[in-house]
Amino acid sequence: MTDTQRATARSRARAGGAAAAVAGALLLSGCGGTGGSGGAAGASGHHRAAASAPTAAPTTAPTAATTAQAGGCTTAAPASGAGPAVTPVDLNAWQLILPVAKPGDPKAAEQLTPARPTDPYLTQGPGGSLTFWAPAGGATTAHSLHSRTELAALGTFTPGTACHHLTESLAVGQLPEVSHEITIGQIHGTDADEAAPFVMLAVQGDSVGVTLETVPKSEGSVGPAPAGEKILKYHLLSGVRLGTPFGYTMTDNGNGTLTFTGDCAGTPGCQAGSPVTVPVPPAWSGHLVRFMAGDYEQDDAATSHTGGGRLTVFGVGVS
Repeated sequence: MTDTQRATARSRARAGGAAAAVAGALLLSGCGGTGGSGGAAGASGHHRAAASAPTAAPTTAPTAATTAQAGGCTTAAPASGAGPAVTPVDLNAWQLILPVAKPGDPKAAEQLTPARPTDPYLTQGPGGSLTFWAPAGGATTAHSLHSRTELAALGTFTPGTACHHLTESLAVGQLPEVSHEITIGQIHGTDADEAAPFVMLAVQGDSVGVTLETVPKSEGSVGPAPAGEKILKYHLLSGVRLGTPFGYTMTDNGNGTLTFTGDCAGTPGCQAGSPVTVPVPPAWSGHLVRFMAGDYEQDDAATSHTGGGRLTVFGVGVS
């Protein structure tokens, strides 16, 4: 390789680290808007499964193009390499859950509707990027063991009945000291199921994967597992290093299936698995859910009082 070629390669690498592909570049949606009513005020905990939990075989592992055809959603393949400049997030479309106690109620986490920057937990950077900080010993929601600085979409939907997307591009700056895990995206129950996690997409170490809970859990992570519950796990990315950009999409295809896609955003050493498509579990049919995105660190708040999770979001959106 010549000196000129080496200089060009270094320049491209720096550009790729400066800003991840924006959420709109990850997924171009032909759906309508987020349907349904405004989201409920509560949110539950992530149920961290034992290491022996089985990894389920997806019904299909299609490419992005075949996913679009099968699901009836208009999509494009995830972007690779450096993307456009940071896309500011419309915080008016979200609620913000904070790792601090609600005034007058020390056992509940404060929630702001609509969301707004709240130093030091949610701060806005140049161009509109958002940096999330969730200390490990922060306040938790009523049905959770973990603190969070997390956005919850104000729109809700019923799984498997229409096309809906969550897209996010981000870089993780710090992982919790014990679990080394942050849940960065969710499909979560609302209203009567406000404590129930459905789909959790998380970074653990240098890997990104999805956990799906097949039965709504009425008491979240603080209660017993419901009868018939299965915890299914799927791999999306490996080789994700701190400070390097990546992205993902969650798609409800509107035909009774969900698709999860990871994007390395051109980061050297990152490896992406095939998109994963799975059926909506029957127990979730007819239930209201909403998307959530941000920094839901997975060290237990009651026992961890140092460290936490930190990440920067370059773009996030729902449709």
